[in-house]
Amino acid sequence: MVRAVWKSSCRIAKPRDIVALNLLWRKHDKNLEDRQFIIANAVTGDTITNIYRHEVNNERCRIAFGPITQPGTYHLYHLPYTPEYKDFSARKYLTKEKEPEKEWLNRTGLTGGELQLDDLPKCSVDVIQARSEFHFFYPMEVPALKDEIQKYVSKYDEPYLVFREDRIRPIKMLDALPLIWLQSQPSLRFRGTDCRNEYYALQSGVYASKVSLKDLKVNFLNW
Repeated sequence: MVRAVWKSSCRIAKPRDIVALNLLWRKHDKNLEDRQFIIANAVTGDTITNIYRHEVNNERCRIAFGPITQPGTYHLYHLPYTPEYKDFSARKYLTKEKEPEKEWLNRTGLTGGELQLDDLPKCSVDVIQARSEFHFFYPMEVPALKDEIQKYVSKYDEPYLVFREDRIRPIKMLDALPLIWLQSQPSLRFRGTDCRNEYYALQSGVYASKVSLKDLKVNFLNW
């Protein structure tokens, strides 16, 4: 059984020598180029022997793979890792898969660059699943794309933007903006409801949109 953090599922209607996948996955993981991909038939568990990486980064995954000998649902496992140990730190992600076979590359036309991924038969992802609630990164670890951030920032003249969150959605990414923040306006106002004898947690995320910020200070006033 494959153990992986994420799993994407797609359906392929008929046998093909090669299939292309263009997945906008918005991953915040580091060293994606060193992490292994596993593509397997959902029923038989048979794995695909050839995976050609065209573009793999934190925003998008564009690959071609094959051959597909049986139609059906196929799982793309992201971040597969060694079986869990009592010592959690002993778990390691599997390293990058083997390079595609040269014969397959030549046969499909990928070797010389004469065949573009856009010209290949395509499969689309039906669902992306996390292994557990612990690995479910939505919404605070789903980063916005670079062009989305540029378009959003251009609407505001302020040198920095402030986003408010309470304890329900912890701010975890310090090098990227969550996509969910771009779906509302930045604000210096926040309203929350606390309970009796409760320590209420409030977060402020400051994004330097126009200028660099140094020696940032926060003042608290008693009302």
